[in-house]
This record gives sequence, structure tokens and C-alpha cells, in this order.
Amino acid sequence: MVIFLLWVAVACRGPEMAAPPRFVEGGLIHESTSLGGTPIGNSRTTAPRWFLQKDLLPGSEIWVDDEAWEVPAKRDCVPLFSVGLGDVRRHIAQGGSAPDTAIAWDPSGTRIAVGTFLGEVLVLDAWDGSIIAQRRFSETMVKQVAWSQDGASLYVAEQSPDAFLWSLSPIDLSETWSVPLAKFVGSSPLPAANIYGVYTLPAAYDLRVLHDGSLLVIATHAWNDAQGTRINQSQILRFSNEGEVLDVWPETPMDAVMFRAFVSDNRAAIPVSKSSLGPPPIEAPVGGLLTFDLDTFKPIASIQPTILEPWFTNTFVWEGVSIQKESVLLGLGDGRVSIWGTDGTFHKELEAGSPIKAGPVPIAASVGSAFFHGSRAVYQTSETHIPFGAAAPDLQPPTFHPRANTIFMAGADGGIIWNWTSAHALAGISLSPDGRTMIAGTTKLAHSQRQDLFGALIFDMGMPAEEKTPQLRAFCRTESPVFFRTSSSKDGRVAVAEHPFQVDGEPAVGHYRLTVFR
Repeated sequence: MVIFLLWVAVACRGPEMAAPPRFVEGGLIHESTSLGGTPIGNSRTTAPRWFLQKDLLPGSEIWVDDEAWEVPAKRDCVPLFSVGLGDVRRHIAQGGSAPDTAIAWDPSGTRIAVGTFLGEVLVLDAWDGSIIAQRRFSETMVKQVAWSQDGASLYVAEQSPDAFLWSLSPIDLSETWSVPLAKFVGSSPLPAANIYGVYTLPAAYDLRVLHDGSLLVIATHAWNDAQGTRINQSQILRFSNEGEVLDVWPETPMDAVMFRAFVSDNRAAIPVSKSSLGPPPIEAPVGGLLTFDLDTFKPIASIQPTILEPWFTNTFVWEGVSIQKESVLLGLGDGRVSIWGTDGTFHKELEAGSPIKAGPVPIAASVGSAFFHGSRAVYQTSETHIPFGAAAPDLQPPTFHPRANTIFMAGADGGIIWNWTSAHALAGISLSPDGRTMIAGTTKLAHSQRQDLFGALIFDMGMPAEEKTPQLRAFCRTESPVFFRTSSSKDGRVAVAEHPFQVDGEPAVGHYRLTVFR
């Protein structure tokens, strides 16, 4: 009798109902077999789903399987798939930071390449996450990945004793050609029992395909020799798409550390640092920016900010840089933001996270990342910290800096047009290829116990000519914190690298994986 009643209940219920449609930017995600679209996700582990690209006005109706759905004003952010990238819990448990992860969409948006902290390269279907090709490199971290303009080649740069630059077939990741960057900036062995040892190896700190198809590479190496002496060597290189060296600057490696190249048209802005002893190089400004002409492959000017004494003993530039025509946007570790000419002339300073006094203690908020958006400057500050030159820089700040953990937008006159802050800790901002969307990676604040703040915030930026202020459109929530460099496709998909985390000394939890949202 019980078995009969269960059979009746199942029979009366009929087939399992499809989940309601999810309205996302540029369309909807659904499970209707009649509506069609692009298959997404992994159908082996989830119900079949499709993305239907469609312009949908808020308040309008769309019919799905004979049922009308009203299009909401606020869109969802739906995970399309996640792909595991290995186990880095030991690295995190030993005090390691977020593992470096390189992400690049191919020109068609159908594939996505991932380079991992564990030395693996994956080429994935960018809609369902299926693995097209996979290859592991030994004794290395994959520092950079980039696609050729036609999508026929995948360029990969290691951080390893040899620091190979590879051209690979994305079909099976077989080698087309390779060049050891250690030939230019020297080699060193991997230090034993050091979780940060990989960062002392030579690497391409930037790899990008220029408009003519050639490759711009920033080769950098900073390490201690057998006697414990700190050595720096850096060069800017340009390769043909066949691996031939076209240009090198300077002719011999510079005694400094060069980071990313922020490129616009034929010009670049390159941050310069130094960890070795001895005088600064004459070729470039330590703690500042080198502006560089990519046509002549020679420097244009040096931008050297003054030291903000007494709180800081030097200046430092990381990701807070953008270049546009004749202007450079510069954000510093001491919290200052300024605009300069590419010729090295100072234009104006903008409101940001410069040191202020909180009682007897100075507090500041470093500039994490920045970009130009039309005539406007957009930049982001970090959490509050005590300046390194203060009496007790390792103490917990007594209060929050009023401009910490904030995204700013400044106008052409330098005035603040818009600013945004929340309970999320910002892990970097980036602009989509079409300039319509800003992505802000997020984590939790340092002393917060909340774990519902991991993910990416999606802001509608409009187009630069529209002169509108950003509007928060969606929050793409993840289970774990995200690496500060996010990536977006031309059609609005967002890729983030999640990584494990620790709470109060407990074992590391969470996943090291790539997650793609729409």
C-alpha cells in the first residue's frame, strides 16, 4: 500500500519542472529546450542550461514554456561553470598570499586560457568549461598567458629558473617555439623551503600582443646570489610572432625591477622599483614611472614623485597606473593619486588615501588599481594601514581612513564626481574591453568574520562619451576570495580565480579554481 501511494505521488507530479529563467546582462539563462541559445555549464553534473542573447527592457515580458516572466530592473549574475586548478591549501596554510593566476579570453570569446600558480596551462571552452587542452610545466609558475590576434597561437610565460616564453598550439598545447628569458636577465635556482621562493626566479612580468602582432615582454629577475647579495636585472623586449628578438632596451639589463607595461596605442607606462643595493639606475626612475615609445623603442620621460616624508622613506607604484594619449594616471603606495603628462610634467593631484593623523598615529590607504575612462580618472584605494615609516607600522590601525577601500571617479578638472564603498574589501578594479563595465574583485575586510562578501561587483559604466556615473548592476558571489586581477570577455562574461583562505589559524578552506559568470 505504501509503495502504491508513492507511485501515485510521483506519477501525479509529472516531469520535474525547469528552474525559473535568470535574467542577466544581455539576455537570460534558462532550462527550456524550446527556447534555444548557447549551451552553458557542465551538463554532466547540472541540468542542461542555455544562454539566450536578447535585449530585454526592464518591465517587459518574455514567454518561457507558455509562462510569462517580467524582466526585472536588477539583473542576476549567474555562474556558468567552475574548473578546479589544483590544491594550494598548503601554500595558504603556510602564510602564502593569493596565488598568481593568469587569465586570457581568445579573440572570438569561445575559449579561455588559464595559467596557474602550480605551473599548469589550461585551454577551456568559455561557455561550458570543458577542457580543450591541458599541460603542466615543471619547476615553474605560469606568470602570463596571451592569445595571438587570430587566436591560432597561445603565448605563455613562466616564472622559473629558465623563464621560458612559449608559443603553443591551443589545440593541444604543443610547442611552436620557445625562448628562455633567463638568457637576458639571468637564471637562479629555486630556493628550498620558501613559499615565496618562486618569486625570486626570472619571469615575464608582462606579456602582451601589440597592434602589429608582435609581443611586448617585461623580463625581470630579483634574487640573492650564493653570497646573499641582492641582484636586480630587467629589460624590455619585443619579439616577432615567430620568436625573433626585434628590440631590446636597455642593451644590458637594468639594475632595477620593472613591473607591468600599461599600454595605449604606441606608448607605455612602466613602474620601476629596486630591491638591490647601490645607486639607482640612470635609465629609469626608482619608485616612479618610465614612459616609453613603442615605435622607437626608447624612453620618453621619467616620472619621479617626491617622497612623502616623514611617513614614508620611498615611493612605490604597483597596479595603479593608466596611460591615455598624452596623459598618465599614477597611484602610489602612500595613497596619493596624480595625473602627469607622458613628457614627465606634473598636471594635478586627486583626492585619495594620503596619510592623515588618527590621534598620535598616522593612517593611509594605498592605491590599488586605476584606469582612464574617457576624460575621467577611476581609481581604487585599499584598506587602512599605518605608513611604513611610522614608529609602529605593524600595529592595527586605530580607526579607518575616511577614503580607504573606496572607488573614486574624478573629472577632467580633478574634482570627485562619484565614489563608492561598502562592507566588501576591494581586491582590484578593471574595465571591460568595450568600456561599458567595471569589475571590482572583492574579499572580506581584514578583521571581519563575514564570508558572504567574496566575488565580483559589476558596475555599469556606459560609454565614455555618455558622461554617466557608474551604477551597481550585480554582485557575482563566490565561495572563496578572488585574485585581484579579474578578466571579462567582449560580450560581458566575467572570469575570476578563487583561492582558499584561513580564519583564525584554522586549516585553509575553499577552492583554487576558475569561475566564469554571466
